[in-house]
Amino acid sequence: MGKVTIACAQIDVRLGDASYNRDTIITKLRAAAASAALVVFPECALTGFCHASLDEAAQSAESREGPSAEKISEACRREGVHAVYGYIEEAGGKYYNAAMLIGPGGPVAHYRKVHLPLPASSGS
Repeated sequence: MGKVTIACAQIDVRLGDASYNRDTIITKLRAAAASAALVVFPECALTGFCHASLDEAAQSAESREGPSAEKISEACRREGVHAVYGYIEEAGGKYYNAAMLIGPGGPVAHYRKVHLPLPASSGS
């Protein structure tokens, strides 16, 4: 196996602002792609981590096939690079602290770290 250069991107995440965070991830990914084959972003880089409540966290959650995965996949394809980013995933009414690995060909792997309890407003 040849040498693989990995870049770690530390970014200022806006809590609950996936659109802004996604744009920041893509900007940093493009910059790092000049010298790295893999760009690693922080835990919950897409959605933020320190929400005041689970209800608040649920509002910024996305599915693994959501708009951010699509746009980051497109950026990885254009730049010929892999990226790992963390986010709060919504799947079937459940919430997870998750991570996605995306490459030039699209999603490669997905990891769910923690199943979060349902928000109080969901009727549970």
